[in-house]
Amino acid sequence: MVWLTEPQYRIPELTGPRRTVGARLWKEEPLAYRLNDRMVEAFKTVVDVGTATAAAEILNTSQSSISRTILRLEEITKVRLFDRIKGRLHTTQEGRILYEEVENSYIGLERIQRTANALRLKQKGHVGIICAPLLSYGFISEAVSQFSQKFPSVTISVESRRSNIIAEMMSAQRFDLAIADYPSDPPGVKAETFAEAELVCMFHKDHRFQDFESVQLQDLCEEPLIAFPPSNPHRKWLDEAFETHGASPNIRAETPMSETAASMVARGMGIAVINPYTATSFLANHPVSVRRIDGAIKINIRLWRPEHRPTSSVTDAFLATLLETRDAYGSRFKADQKFQ
Repeated sequence: MVWLTEPQYRIPELTGPRRTVGARLWKEEPLAYRLNDRMVEAFKTVVDVGTATAAAEILNTSQSSISRTILRLEEITKVRLFDRIKGRLHTTQEGRILYEEVENSYIGLERIQRTANALRLKQKGHVGIICAPLLSYGFISEAVSQFSQKFPSVTISVESRRSNIIAEMMSAQRFDLAIADYPSDPPGVKAETFAEAELVCMFHKDHRFQDFESVQLQDLCEEPLIAFPPSNPHRKWLDEAFETHGASPNIRAETPMSETAASMVARGMGIAVINPYTATSFLANHPVSVRRIDGAIKINIRLWRPEHRPTSSVTDAFLATLLETRDAYGSRFKADQKFQ
């Protein structure tokens, strides 16, 4: 085999299943097994800059090494990739087609690298969370807002359902995270306590309870009450507490939504016994106050993660934000010196 130097360059004629290169014998192999990254990189760089000398400088090698690599690539592909005209390499039509494929491959690899970096830096991804209504008013929106400020490219979907529905959805592995007020954990989840908190009494700032450090159950008997429906477990506790004191609640209005009850309180319609998360959400921007109720029922809020659904670093990061928001809400309770 004779290699012709430029400008008399031609592709060597290779025939037969076995080839002789110098004194070495080698067998015909599939093309993919003999191409390598070094050849592809040299080819792309030569096309980009136009000469083997410039390509060698960019790749920190010699001009002769680049030339050998290009010749080897042409030998393997059996395609003339360059014409040599006046000392410069000009891509043939076949070479241009191959370059476009190489360029697309490089773009694909760069996209993969950018995506990997984005995932590592939590700049890309999605988190799906479902929560009970008691957390859906201000708490969850505050957590989502804080998380989005840290990771603006991560999308978040939030749904709110009754806790029994949440249990069914989490058993079906539908969400990355769930927060529910439920007496038992459904199958198929990793469960832990998210928070334990007592129901609190919310009232208008002009109410007589403003001077109380805490509220007794008998104090509630005398007040117009914004209550949950009788089927609500918190309402059941309240009805039993009234019955223990031989009294009946003075129901002014009923609503299943704690934020609706809080809005009515802010308008002076009466008092409400609600969860502390909704209460805290209303403290800053509404004329309301809250006090503990001596002997109030405790809410056990559960955190569920799907047992058979892949976890992600963005989900872990969002959970960390949820915990920070939970702690911040606790601090706001203590900011009112009478609410200790």
